[in-house]
Amino acid sequence: MDENLIPQGQRTGPVRRFWSSERLEAVVPDLFWFVLFPACLFAYRATVPLAAVYLLILILLRGGRHSLQACRNTLATIPLTVWLCIGVAVVSLGWTADQAGAAKVLGAEVMSVAVLAFALLALVGSETGRLSSRWLAASLILTSLLLMVELRTGMMLHGALGLLQKAPRLNQSVMIVTLAVFPVLYMLKAQRGLAVLTALVVAVMVALSTKSAAKLGLVVAAAGFGFYYFWPVLTRWLVFATAAVATLTTPWWGVAVFDVVTRLEAAGLLKASATDRLPILKSFGAAVLHKPWFGYGFNGSFTMLGDPNFSASEGELRYGFMQGHPHNLFLQVFVETGLLGCVLILALLWLLLGTIARLEHGLRSVAGAFLIYNLTVLAVSHGAWQAWWWAADLLAVLLLVGQARLVMHKGNQG
Repeated sequence: MDENLIPQGQRTGPVRRFWSSERLEAVVPDLFWFVLFPACLFAYRATVPLAAVYLLILILLRGGRHSLQACRNTLATIPLTVWLCIGVAVVSLGWTADQAGAAKVLGAEVMSVAVLAFALLALVGSETGRLSSRWLAASLILTSLLLMVELRTGMMLHGALGLLQKAPRLNQSVMIVTLAVFPVLYMLKAQRGLAVLTALVVAVMVALSTKSAAKLGLVVAAAGFGFYYFWPVLTRWLVFATAAVATLTTPWWGVAVFDVVTRLEAAGLLKASATDRLPILKSFGAAVLHKPWFGYGFNGSFTMLGDPNFSASEGELRYGFMQGHPHNLFLQVFVETGLLGCVLILALLWLLLGTIARLEHGLRSVAGAFLIYNLTVLAVSHGAWQAWWWAADLLAVLLLVGQARLVMHKGNQG
């Protein structure tokens, strides 16, 4: 029996008989209650507290003290590096310019997702691996087809149907689908025809979008899958070395590649958006050089224009700071937490790579490609602390964890 599962006979909550219905549990899998519904709540950014309250109530109703015990057991397994990362982020609030705003982002955008992820990892066991892969594939295909209609016609279907007061951003929708496709394709390994169809539909949807980061990420992830499949040990070191070099040299990226990118753009080999990133990289790179050790504090990227060193800046430097954040995970960590934060992030990456290395061969390749996709996209787009990204990441990670636990469960039975 998977230690992460709560046996029906031990469910001591007030609705034990209701949840003990095998028919109900067959119709409404645990993955819906523990993953999909909270993830949907996260899609509406203002309802993050609602998702947390929902999860707490669910824990108490579903398993009572056994759920709480599972959380306590998992709490003891969290690596020291994770606690150090959280500690540095909290302590850095002491020297950030906008302490109230930074504390709000840390709580609502980052820690709420982290707490939800921790609880879900503690409670969701190998039963997630039994969720019908066909239904997941159908969901991705349907979502991709709807996005294609929106991309081609410019008509936001959510808004047209009156389902949302505020129309969703297409780029975010594209990214969420591409994150989810990795675990679903692994779950379809025994249904190759459906796997090919799902991959093809998602690829066409991404190709029709304007999200260059998603296109680049999928290409690099596909190459990463091949490397992980044939040379897993080499790939692990290659990914870590690339991330380490990228992190420690990122303050100089804007200056170093300016001439090269400008020439490529003039030759028509790059879009103008590639050049638009350079002033941002140059501005925040200059900020790092002023405070390289401990940075400007958590979420300090958004306060650079008010910093005495840059408040009188003009031209490219000021334009870069006006974008709010570097659009680069490595550079944002460097700006806000300095070299100390960079070292901790790299240590956390090494732990993730070690965890992936212990997975079954096929799952290891998919999980490795998923990590490479994340690193690639976050190096060229998005802010480091955006809740919608981490919530979508959480859904994909939980599906991968479910598959890993299912493989382990079968191995124990065999």
